[in-house]
Amino acid sequence: MEQQAVDKNIPFDNEIDDDEDDGDNSSSNNDEMMPPLETIEKEMNHQSDKKKKNIVIPDDNDSKKKSKEEKVDDNDGYLDILNNGDLRKKTIKKGDNVRPQRGSKVIIKLETRLYADGCDDDDQDVGTGKLIEGETFDRFTLVIGDNDLHQSLDLLIPLMELHEVCRAIIKSRFAYGQLGNNNVGIPEDATLDCQIELLEIPNPSDNVFGQGDDDEAESIANKELLDERLRFGNYKKTRGNFWFERGEYSMAIQCYKGALKYLDANNQELKLIDNDNENSGEDKQLELVDKINDLIDKRAQTFNNLAAAQMKMDAFDTALRSVNDSLLLRPNNVKALFRHAKILSEKGDIEDAIKDLKKASTIDPQSEAIQMELNRLNKILIKQINDQKELYRRMLQVKNDDTKKNNQTKKNSNNHQQQSLWYRYRWPVAISFGMVTTAAILIQSFVYSSTK
Repeated sequence: MEQQAVDKNIPFDNEIDDDEDDGDNSSSNNDEMMPPLETIEKEMNHQSDKKKKNIVIPDDNDSKKKSKEEKVDDNDGYLDILNNGDLRKKTIKKGDNVRPQRGSKVIIKLETRLYADGCDDDDQDVGTGKLIEGETFDRFTLVIGDNDLHQSLDLLIPLMELHEVCRAIIKSRFAYGQLGNNNVGIPEDATLDCQIELLEIPNPSDNVFGQGDDDEAESIANKELLDERLRFGNYKKTRGNFWFERGEYSMAIQCYKGALKYLDANNQELKLIDNDNENSGEDKQLELVDKINDLIDKRAQTFNNLAAAQMKMDAFDTALRSVNDSLLLRPNNVKALFRHAKILSEKGDIEDAIKDLKKASTIDPQSEAIQMELNRLNKILIKQINDQKELYRRMLQVKNDDTKKNNQTKKNSNNHQQQSLWYRYRWPVAISFGMVTTAAILIQSFVYSSTK
């Protein structure tokens, strides 16, 4: 069966509600309904601490390729890519001397089995373990480096040549880890046994990371059809939600960023939206405008989901930029306003966070989550105001005490000066007073004698 970048468990023909796919637990089908009150967890994704090894993609000349092949184990014919046994590759059929680069879109044929541990089948072209039908595709489209299925493919495919067929033994670290993937029947900590054929490299020089001089001319929005961008971008967004729900936020961020490259409109499409009133009588134009609006809605949702994943990793500055991009596209998105308020509150900007929540409350007055968060922040704001008042009161009290102390010091100083003057001139004054008194007595005596 032919399939291009479509997970058999993800129906692309049904519109996926933002409340169901952005990592929040909500049963509402309305894009504007709020999830339960979020908590900002401080724990990091357990895989985010693991450093990924960079795989150097060899050039397409024989000498460099031979140096790579020197790492092949002569005993079983497998290339131990990381030199630790976690990712091994065995070439079954050689290719056409053309290799894809990181960022290129490729189409592969993939057969996935559980590795039959203990069986002597490593020398066979195909494993004998249980077939995983949910991850077996006749044609699967992916972008190298976007984690469109699991991490191992982003490491394996750059080492393959066009039309090459290989067998890969993939330890759980580079597949679905300790959790497994119950959606497709992969148990916990399972090693995968895959046969991969590189069918097509649509454009060997293509690089979706935009390394060209003219980014606008070479952007995906100008090269890919609208329907293809919607389908492939929505798949990447849904795949990001898969990793988010598992708590593997770095993987989710990788998928969301890949989705944003496809969920983008070109200038011509944006002009159609601006002029949609003029084309209101044309059914084809209306259908096209609806698709463009759907693409923009999904782009806003993806920015919102990206912010949620970044918040889980305490990357609040980048999360703020992501949610701002979401609000730029859809200013009245309640969930984006809610997350914007959460980020601002974590950064200590309580007043602006309350403004966001009040705006969200006017849009969705029935949301309990908004009211709970609004009440919580109002209590914090009141406490901050009271603390500031108490601080000002203490500062004013200290100032008054200092003024009183200065006044008392000045008064004491004046008294001391007065006492110092009396102490200094007390004897001269006493002698002078005594002399005046004696003179007065003598004069009085003389006058009295004269009268007799």
